[in-house]
Amino acid sequence: MTKDNSNFGKWSRRDMLRGLAGIPILGTVWFAGAKSTVSAKEERQYLLETLNIKASPPPPTGPMSGDPIRLVVFAVSSFVAPWVLLLQIGCKT
Repeated sequence: MTKDNSNFGKWSRRDMLRGLAGIPILGTVWFAGAKSTVSAKEERQYLLETLNIKASPPPPTGPMSGDPIRLVVFAVSSFVAPWVLLLQIGCKT
């Protein structure tokens, strides 16, 4: 028996064609997502221009100093047991 030293090794021609057949599907999904993102940005820009709103980021808040405030939050779900979450929030002093 001869040893197969090709780059594809265990991949047969049929397996390669099956794998390549998914490329158009992935391209279609990517295109739909890109089109949705572009149309959402255009709609947002149109609304901002129509309502004469100048969108800008909020001003910086400055450094957060002091001890963090610890909050305990109980979350209950119908699928899992109750979970306890510990949140730390920085505060100015």
